[in-house]
Amino acid sequence: LGYRPGNRELVQLADGYRRRASRMQNQADTVRGLAQESECLQKAADDYRRSLDLYAKAIGFGEAGTYVKQVQKQLDAVTARLERLNKDSASKSPEPGLGAILRSILGSKGR
Repeated sequence: LGYRPGNRELVQLADGYRRRASRMQNQADTVRGLAQESECLQKAADDYRRSLDLYAKAIGFGEAGTYVKQVQKQLDAVTARLERLNKDSASKSPEPGLGAILRSILGSKGR
């Protein structure tokens, strides 16, 4: 029951997710080295996956097949970058947070 989107609507929706993913990937470049880089890349990966799913449902319509290849390539690049970030962050020793710094300055008097 209910409305089932046709291939045109599926491709249009997939295009929207693909474009948003691309913007998030570009935003990750802007915030490279900051905590937000990983967040942007995760959002990009999620949108690329959704885009792939929608294009796959519309294979044979318009440029859906071409975009499947393109989006898969972008998803692979974003995923690899996320894995490198996660690996790098796991290998770094954690920096003390503000709370730890204040405790070291104030000692146990703050408790």
